[in-house]
Amino acid sequence: MNGFSVVPSVCVPAISYSCVSNTGPRTDLCTVDQNGSATKATFDGATGVYTLTSNELDQLPLDTVNAGIAPGTYVFTLQAICGLKSTQTSFTLVIVDGCDTPTITSTTLTDQIYYVSSGPKIYQAAAFTVYQPWCAMTFTYSASDVALNTAISFAATSRTFTFDYAADLNLSGPVSTSYTITMTATSNAVTSSETFSLTMMNPCIDAAVNTVKIPASSTTLNYKIG
Repeated sequence: MNGFSVVPSVCVPAISYSCVSNTGPRTDLCTVDQNGSATKATFDGATGVYTLTSNELDQLPLDTVNAGIAPGTYVFTLQAICGLKSTQTSFTLVIVDGCDTPTITSTTLTDQIYYVSSGPKIYQAAAFTVYQPWCAMTFTYSASDVALNTAISFAATSRTFTFDYAADLNLSGPVSTSYTITMTATSNAVTSSETFSLTMMNPCIDAAVNTVKIPASSTTLNYKIG
């Protein structure tokens, strides 16, 4: 901000400044130093320069001991004193919510194979990251064929898929059928997606998972001619 003007100019070296107060979601930002200077505000009384740095924006709920700085409008009142004269002015600082337009970084997902009727198979998809790290992020999925949803349950909070199907061979076909599953992360209005394939295998043609058991003892059948 522009400095105060002093008349006569010879009085300029004698002027001093102070940050009187501020309004807004927090009212202690004239001077603050918390969490190892993760949030720090200083006001230079000699130059009138106000400096604010923080990597704790948007952390809620607010408290004046541990919280960061919530988005919103802050109005600061400054005072200049020169001898017996003093005057005040104000400036406005607008803090923008970093979660309005976050950056989501996706992670490559791993292709999966499932044999029909083999029981539940669990796959936890790799985590995505969002900046800022405290921005909320939710997950959903979609399958390239809605019929596959009968074989999938999805725990969104842990990004965990459970594949389980034993009703018939419709999803695998005579040998196997591959589907594309898309997992999407959403933070505010920003989305990011990754895909992986799920191959449904017919267990009846694979000797590794399909066995035919011979009866423990043979049965003798008697047949009388005439």
